[in-house]
Amino acid sequence: MTENQEDKPEVEAAPGQEPEQPERAEERSEEQPAGTEAGSAAGAGVEDAAPADDADADAESASDATVEQQAEADAEPEGPEEVMPGEQLSEDALTAIVEALLFVSDDPINAGKMAQIIGGTDGRRVRSVIKVLQSEYAAQNRAFQIEEVAGGFKVLTLPEYHPWVAQLQRTVSESRLSQAALETLAIIAYRQPVLRADVESVRGVQCGQMLRTLIERGLVKVVGHDDQLGRPLLYGTTNKFLESFGLKSLKELPKLDELTPGS
Repeated sequence: MTENQEDKPEVEAAPGQEPEQPERAEERSEEQPAGTEAGSAAGAGVEDAAPADDADADAESASDATVEQQAEADAEPEGPEEVMPGEQLSEDALTAIVEALLFVSDDPINAGKMAQIIGGTDGRRVRSVIKVLQSEYAAQNRAFQIEEVAGGFKVLTLPEYHPWVAQLQRTVSESRLSQAALETLAIIAYRQPVLRADVESVRGVQCGQMLRTLIERGLVKVVGHDDQLGRPLLYGTTNKFLESFGLKSLKELPKLDELTPGS
């Protein structure tokens, strides 16, 4: 049987049909390994793509970390802003700073204190700036002005606007000083430093409660002790007293003869 297969003659091709060439079979046999190699190459390509994907993932993680670090840096509070020394400030900048200090200060603030806060300048220059501001406010018909009271400067509304300001800041009757308290305060203002006994001698009544009220309001304070037996307390007025009555100093108190009826 094997011999018959070996001796089997080649089948002749049909008329008009070319016989199969042995070379093509060889080509197909050679192409098969090539396809296998292509498949291997494709598999290798997939394997190579995996590290590339890992690299992309690492880059994305690094980018996210950078963004988070930047967000944390932005969230961190900034340090104190550097303050330019006064000698490097222009006149306009210095004027603006002085104006800001005057507006935010609850109490009168003197030129020396402002110069110390600004740094690199002195009270004389600050005073000149205040004069410029006063001139500007007057020229612009502002409703307020910088006044020198209680040893310092403060922005105050002009007297002609008092009726409207008083309505806005109307105080309850309990917070107003009584006539007795005003009399006691006047005696202390004109005779300070003064003993309680001297105040009571002038008024003709005890004034312990009035003194306590005035001290609580910040208008009167203990300024020392007398040298007599027992070293009794001496009383005087405060800067708040000057501020409340719009006085630069006690020298601006009205003269007693000016307060006398018919004078």
